[in-house]
Amino acid sequence: MTTSRFYVEDIPASGSLTLPSEIARHARALRIQEGTIIGLFDGKHEYQARFQGATADILQKSESKDQSSAQITLAIAFPKGSRLDWLIEKATELGVHTIIPLITKRTIVQPRETKVERLRKLAIAACEQCGRTTIPRISEPVPVDKLLVDVTHYDTCVVADFSGNKLLLPKIAKKILAIVGPEGGFTSEELENAKTAGCTFVNLGQTTLRTETAGVAILALLRGA
Repeated sequence: MTTSRFYVEDIPASGSLTLPSEIARHARALRIQEGTIIGLFDGKHEYQARFQGATADILQKSESKDQSSAQITLAIAFPKGSRLDWLIEKATELGVHTIIPLITKRTIVQPRETKVERLRKLAIAACEQCGRTTIPRISEPVPVDKLLVDVTHYDTCVVADFSGNKLLLPKIAKKILAIVGPEGGFTSEELENAKTAGCTFVNLGQTTLRTETAGVAILALLRGA
């Protein structure tokens, strides 16, 4: 039987923890009985605990379950509505380190601070479900020109575009920036700026992918590279 997992900040290594009220309510909604072993995580460590209703007794502390060999940052022009929620969930499952809402000439969605916080909660829920310990960072929106200035902070940068080739990563790449444009694609000027910045163009196939599909596809390729 799968142990239910919950994200809680500032978990002690031992002793009793007072659960946040929303976590206690969620556990009761899941019909978790007092005395049941549950999983807790704080973004760095995993914990086994015994559920006691409003509290939990910490039984064991262990290291993160995450096994990612590279830190992947996904800079992507956000799609609309539920498609964005799906993107956050799947990117979290695929181990993304950071998600940057990308502002381009053809970007439609520019998330406000309140939306970024809601998306972080979606990422936490995805971590609870998939067994991930670390929570991906969701940054404030960044214009593509500013992002390209910071490319040197990464070992390699890849851009999803039809003009690219099959993905080939150098073995030394530990910090990777993956860039995905909006539905209408990047402008020719934006692509030229990316090329000048030293980015590699990657072809994700012959069919036209929605933005969120391209984001998940490039993460899956990078994870398996």
